[in-house]
Amino acid sequence: MIRILELLPSALKWSGIQTSLRAVPLDHIPVYEALSYTWGTELPVHRICCNGQNFAIRPNLFHALRRLRYRTKPRLLWIDAICIDQDNTDEKNLQIPLMRNIYMSASQVLV
Repeated sequence: MIRILELLPSALKWSGIQTSLRAVPLDHIPVYEALSYTWGTELPVHRICCNGQNFAIRPNLFHALRRLRYRTKPRLLWIDAICIDQDNTDEKNLQIPLMRNIYMSASQVLV
């Protein structure tokens, strides 16, 4: 299982970022894009809404999501900082070895 992030659309560039996160089996992954970016050294001070809950992210990711968000349709993304629970060592140990295949299976990798 991996998680895929659905970035919900917004016609307003400055509106809050709304997302949903869902677990999908490796053999039934929908078409998605993977994001590769530099996390940066700043603290996660920006907030997005993920599954109805506040979720803190770093500035680089916040600005990337704002630029990647479509105006009228959702976008499916795999982003390591969100799709892997960064506070769960066991999960990271399971997910990190899958990252090569996750990137290779993406319809495209956004850099």
